[in-house]
Amino acid sequence: MPGVSLIVSEAMTIGKPRNNRGMSLTELILVIAIIAILAALLLPAVSRSKASARKSHCASNLKQWGIMWKIYTSDNNGFFSEGTGVGFPRGEWVWALAEQYGEKPQLLMCPEATHRRGRGKNSSVVEYRVRSDSPKSAVTAFGGPKTVYDFPADPKIDPISGAFWLSSYGQNNWAYNVKVPVLQGRKSEHHWREVDIAWETSEVPLFADAMWRGGGPDHEIWEKFAPPQSHGRWNSVKHESQHFAIRRHGYGINILYFDGSVRATKGPIEVWKKKWHVNFDTEAWKTNSFPDWMK
Repeated sequence: MPGVSLIVSEAMTIGKPRNNRGMSLTELILVIAIIAILAALLLPAVSRSKASARKSHCASNLKQWGIMWKIYTSDNNGFFSEGTGVGFPRGEWVWALAEQYGEKPQLLMCPEATHRRGRGKNSSVVEYRVRSDSPKSAVTAFGGPKTVYDFPADPKIDPISGAFWLSSYGQNNWAYNVKVPVLQGRKSEHHWREVDIAWETSEVPLFADAMWRGGGPDHEIWEKFAPPQSHGRWNSVKHESQHFAIRRHGYGINILYFDGSVRATKGPIEVWKKKWHVNFDTEAWKTNSFPDWMK
């Protein structure tokens, strides 16, 4: 009978152990291994995606700098600033454009380079990244591939004595409309002076990722033309090509050109191929001896 069969079946299961054991150690190790493998496969892709987003953000920043330069030159009969308005000519643009970016100070920093370069053993050769709010005694004034440099704050905007601002972009200092025969070793006649130039504007750098306030690469002066022997190495402010010879986004940097376009370089050597000043020899790079890390 159906009812009797059900009772007998239930009675037969009484006292028997249920198969509800947990995972064995071997099974747990197997699950952990699978998770580790999946993480190893996914994390590099996530990292590349984030780096690509920061690169795009940087390009957007540079485009806004292009607009600010257009506004500045439009207000000054097409000319750039003279480069001598402050005591640090390579960074004079910081004060010249202060009214333009004043409400958006974050535009001063590439999202890939927001930390300070810490002081330490061989800190001019090795880039130590520390917090951006680290005390001045613990950081270097110059930056690096992934770090910012500092410069004196404009007292009209930041009246605090000794205040400084941070940035990780630099200007092509040959853009200045100089009024002196020579400025920091850069001859007056080699400067572009104005935004509307005779040369192809899409090939002349105006602004870029950098480890210092600006620079004026020059094939006629070895100090300004010499490549760095290691990545991120800091020699001096006078080694002006080196300020841009870094791998910040992949193997290169983002550059804003005179026409307002922004393009990424494929590697540091491309810095030596750009038309930095009126008489710059874009073929001179072929005579240079570049270290292996740049090739």
